[in-house]
Amino acid sequence: MGLTITKLRGKDAKALTKTPNMAIQIVSVDFDTVYNTGGEPFNTLYDQPIVAMWHLYGATYIFRYNNATGKILAYKADDRIDTAADGKLIEETDMTNLSAQTGIVFAVLVDHT
Repeated sequence: MGLTITKLRGKDAKALTKTPNMAIQIVSVDFDTVYNTGGEPFNTLYDQPIVAMWHLYGATYIFRYNNATGKILAYKADDRIDTAADGKLIEETDMTNLSAQTGIVFAVLVDHT
């Protein structure tokens, strides 16, 4: 099924800020029941290239946009119950249900050139 993406900021979803070549959109993202290792496709929302994306609010994960693949990746801390400190974040495993991750807010920088 993929991501459900909604542009925010007013009924007409105009850009938060805009220059002649760039615009920042605020979007809300709902994940679905199957997360695929390597991320969820996101770049299909815009006709112009996405320059950068920032995870602003929500979720129990850290999300990162991969410019090379156009996908959002979900990362988590090592969730083993032990006394050792967690190391670096790890990507969520394939086929994980992320449907509880709703209303996740991102800022998206889009290139209009």
